[in-house]
Amino acid sequence: MSGLPFGGYWIVCDMDSTVLERPTSGLFPTLKEGPCFDAMMEWVEGGGSVLLNTTATFRSLAQFWECFPLKYRKLGQVMMSLASGATLVYYHESGKLLGHGKFDEAYMEQEGGQKKTWMEQEIIDKIIDEILPIIQQLHWDMANNHELIELLVVAGVPHALSKQYFGAFESFCGEKYGVSMSFSPNSVWIEQKFINKATPIRYLLDVFAYTRNPEEEGSDGDCERHRNSDEGCIGVCSFPFIGKKVVAIGDSPHSNDLPMSEFSEEGIVFVSCASSIDNVPKHLQKHHVGGCENGTALFLRSLMDVMLGSVASHPTTVSNTPMEIHVANAISSLATMA
Repeated sequence: MSGLPFGGYWIVCDMDSTVLERPTSGLFPTLKEGPCFDAMMEWVEGGGSVLLNTTATFRSLAQFWECFPLKYRKLGQVMMSLASGATLVYYHESGKLLGHGKFDEAYMEQEGGQKKTWMEQEIIDKIIDEILPIIQQLHWDMANNHELIELLVVAGVPHALSKQYFGAFESFCGEKYGVSMSFSPNSVWIEQKFINKATPIRYLLDVFAYTRNPEEEGSDGDCERHRNSDEGCIGVCSFPFIGKKVVAIGDSPHSNDLPMSEFSEEGIVFVSCASSIDNVPKHLQKHHVGGCENGTALFLRSLMDVMLGSVASHPTTVSNTPMEIHVANAISSLATMA
């Protein structure tokens, strides 16, 4: 990939309202139906890699994974972390998921703050018993408030109500079971403590920081991870994950996407595509583009233009819309990528 313009570079992205629409109808459109598809295809065709970092689980296979031609998945240019950092999925011939996706078992067994990425079934059963009264209260309130019914049916459990119903349970849950709660825009997730959207980034920085080099003298051709392993290298081993060549982007920097912004010292820039800058912490507003999936599409297209040298890395032209101005400002400060 060294001869391709985006070879060695990574985009780490959230899914809903970041690279595809999350409509209030409850339907789940695919990447192909959204504004980011053409830009994503140009990115991987130019050698770039993508890590989807989402709270969603198996629906991501059809909505995102299968939208990429098989050859890019085989090469290892497309990976996914599902359930807010609980799993890592990449292509493998033995993969039993849709499109030969395979869970990285070594990833799931890693220690993150003395905790693995998954919860024991015994703990899950206990948490379900504890949370049932909260669900019952929510249903009771719905029965007495038609506006609440409409809100919950259309948007799931919106962020505005999450703390009201689950705030007290959050601290109780952490103290008693060693788990944490993640408040997404339309849902509430109970997760293994210390496991979040920063986990796959940290793992890739540690494990895939080296590319295999079959021509290296004294090397068996395997990467650092597989050099002393019975399992040979796979596609993803060919793409080093180096901080200064990674950009992360998400629409919820005020909630579950915030952990993706923790790697500024490693050179990873977090870009916000939140619908409103009011939802962006002040220290992240410098790289706010807005516009949700439309903002991501414009940002990625502009980033590629700069990397290809077709426009100046410090645009001086006056843009037409606030989103274009935000994108131009964000691109101007991305010296590491451009």
